[in-house]
Amino acid sequence: MRTHKAKYLLWMLCSAILFSLFIFQTNNLKIISAKNVHSITQEEEDQSLSHEQIASLTDQFMDKLIQKTKNNKVLEYDTKEGLTHAFNQIATSSVVSTYIEYYYHEKQDGLYLKTTAKPPWFNKENDYDMVQLESNKVKVKQVNDSALYGTYTIVYEFTRNKSWKITDITHL
Repeated sequence: MRTHKAKYLLWMLCSAILFSLFIFQTNNLKIISAKNVHSITQEEEDQSLSHEQIASLTDQFMDKLIQKTKNNKVLEYDTKEGLTHAFNQIATSSVVSTYIEYYYHEKQDGLYLKTTAKPPWFNKENDYDMVQLESNKVKVKQVNDSALYGTYTIVYEFTRNKSWKITDITHL
C-alpha cells in the first residue's frame, strides 16, 4: 500500500512539474507574441501619415515656395532648377515645377519672385478628409474659406517611399 501511495505522490509531483513547465513555456510564448504584435503595431503607426506630418510638409512647402527677396530678387537661389532641388525632401519635382513656373522668373542676374498672392493652401486648424489609397499613398481633401479666394477645396496626395512627400496638389 505504501508503494502505491509513493507512486501516486511521485506521479502528482511529476505532473505538477510538467504542468509548471507547460505554463512557463506558454507564458513565454505569450510574451514573445505580445512583443511581436506591439512591434508590428508600432511599425505600422510609424508609417501612417499623421496630422503633424501633413501640417509640417504643407508648411515647409509654402516656406520654400515663398522665398526671401530684396526688390523681388531671390536671395538664396539663382535659378528655378536650384529652387526646385530645395524641395527634394518635401515634394516631387513634378508638383514643385508647376508652382515655380507660376511664381518665379529667371533673368541673367538671378531668380525673381513675381508679385502675386500666395496660393490657396492647407489650414492646419481646419478639418479635412483623409483616404488611404494604397499602403503608402494617402489623399487629403480640405475645404477652406478665405477673403481672397472665397470657398475653395484643396486635395493633396502624399506618398511614402522611406519618408512622406507631397506627390500631387489639386485646387478645386
